[in-house]
Amino acid sequence: MRLPGRLPGGAEGILRPSRLGVGALIIAALAVGRFVDETLPTSTEPLKAFERHGVIGQTVPTRWAEVEVVRVDGAPLVATFEGGPSGITPGLWLIVEVDAVPTRDQTSVAWAELRDGAGRVFTRGRGTRSCAATNPGLRTGCVISFEVDPDTLPGSRVVLGTNMMDQRADDLAVIDLGIEPADVAAWSSRTEPLVLPSARAGGQAQDSTQDGAQDGTLGSSQERTP
Repeated sequence: MRLPGRLPGGAEGILRPSRLGVGALIIAALAVGRFVDETLPTSTEPLKAFERHGVIGQTVPTRWAEVEVVRVDGAPLVATFEGGPSGITPGLWLIVEVDAVPTRDQTSVAWAELRDGAGRVFTRGRGTRSCAATNPGLRTGCVISFEVDPDTLPGSRVVLGTNMMDQRADDLAVIDLGIEPADVAAWSSRTEPLVLPSARAGGQAQDSTQDGAQDGTLGSSQERTP
């Protein structure tokens, strides 16, 4: 940019802005842009799920329910208590029993995934989810099964939500199942089918021998401490 002006002695001429001043303005603009980029949230951040972490036997509060994993078990072969067809896997079936107490609306656990010890994510796939919605303040039980790789099962966490279709901006309970290599070895050595427990109104924390479900003393299944 050129500005009209007078040179020393009164002669007409062109005044050119200082290159140093222009450079300073450019640097300032870049600094402001970087500050805005690093400080303001991106367009996707408001849609990220909010994860609330806990461990087996611990109540995890979320916006939609108080959630607790009360028991986990596993076997290469499972069968339904009603005498349904058995399912065999080259890996391992993991059975997760959950209690949920809705806090605001009629709801329950409608979505689940498993994050194994290697950071991989398992959806239910051939597994099952049996869980009935209930009114706020009333406990309900859920039974969820996953077909998993036993080699990376230690350190696994289950992730539970209430929105089956979209977990963005949802509250998710992320619960460490406390699985050790010894548990996996014991489950893998089973030769008889593991009967899937029934989901019970009132919660899975009741006597697990009801409805023909396996109790927590079988093999090395993990169970909450009273």
